[in-house]
Amino acid sequence: FEYFILLIGAALFTPLLPSRFRIAALLVVSYYFYSFWSVKFILLIATVTLVSYGIAIGISRTNRGVVYLIFGIIINIGVLIFFKYTNFFIEIINDASLILGGRQQLSPYSIVLPVGISFYVFQVLGYLIDVHNGQVQVERNFTKYCLFVSFFPQLLAGPIERAGRLLPQLENLRRPSRKELFIASGLIGWGLFKKVVIADNVAEIVNYSFTPGIDGGIATTILGLYSFSLQIFCDFSAYTDIAIGSALLFGVRLIPNFQDPFYSTSIRQFWSKWHISLTSWFTDYIYFPLCLNKKFRVSPVVGIIIVFTISGFWHGASWMFVAWGTFHGLLLAMEQALGLERLGSKNNLVNWLKRLIVFQLIALSWLFFRSDNFSQGWEIFLRLSNFNVYPSDYYSAFIL
Repeated sequence: FEYFILLIGAALFTPLLPSRFRIAALLVVSYYFYSFWSVKFILLIATVTLVSYGIAIGISRTNRGVVYLIFGIIINIGVLIFFKYTNFFIEIINDASLILGGRQQLSPYSIVLPVGISFYVFQVLGYLIDVHNGQVQVERNFTKYCLFVSFFPQLLAGPIERAGRLLPQLENLRRPSRKELFIASGLIGWGLFKKVVIADNVAEIVNYSFTPGIDGGIATTILGLYSFSLQIFCDFSAYTDIAIGSALLFGVRLIPNFQDPFYSTSIRQFWSKWHISLTSWFTDYIYFPLCLNKKFRVSPVVGIIIVFTISGFWHGASWMFVAWGTFHGLLLAMEQALGLERLGSKNNLVNWLKRLIVFQLIALSWLFFRSDNFSQGWEIFLRLSNFNVYPSDYYSAFIL
């Protein structure tokens, strides 16, 4: 509710200001919005912004720009690791210590994860790399750069925008045309419907299906996996729709983040349609440097597995997320190595069969993503071979 009050107010009054004050006004709105979660988080995002702003200028002013770039990468990744992965690494150290016979255990820290940090850190990293590669000019307007990092419609859950696309648009903050207002209203309304009506209600089915120790067989398990596929898509794409619609109220067009991913005929096509901004980020900034580097080049298959393993780790500090990413990397590497994507690509019947198979693999992969640990994931996986009929299976079969 607070978000939409803030959005409507900003959309109505920002265009009324003189053009030189619009960026500053929207920056204040963005920081105020971010303070909803914690005022302390403002200091963090402001520090990340200030440091990266200075590093980008350093990259552009010297022939040793790579030194500044490396420093910028270390600082930003270091911030992300500290807030998101410190306790995960402490857990690994403690487990290793127990295996080796050690008794001393490190205590986890009480660290609150700043909202949206994974998104704005990657957005900043992309900007620094683009400045170093000469793909964008360094932004010297500090207020405009601050807004680029903290633009509130896409601050919390993306999409992860590129500097070359977003920065020029921030110069033209304006009131939307009637057509844009119609599109924006439709996107925001559809996003709210997907989130509140579909995702939040389907979550009840998912929570039951993933509960350890329940009496449920194959029907309940399949329903749980299918339902989570629907839940996570409607949940995540809802935020994207709301973000795109909200940004359009200021004349800013954000990149689409989802394009019918469950209609894909291959794993590669799925990842070209799911979380598009993140997939393209990993492709441009990690995969290509790994596979096209003249000194330390890796094969495309190995590069795919590395990138998706990192992608899984980006999603959360858990071995389950790492396993989820690696699983997708192996699927994509196998698909590419065997040329499965091209198989029967001109035959409509074969394409529908491939869509069916791809969706089953995607749904199965959510087992890693949704389970709390490998023990729970294994228990749920075993239910797929449990053909005993429980009362919940009648209900699940009816829904299926």
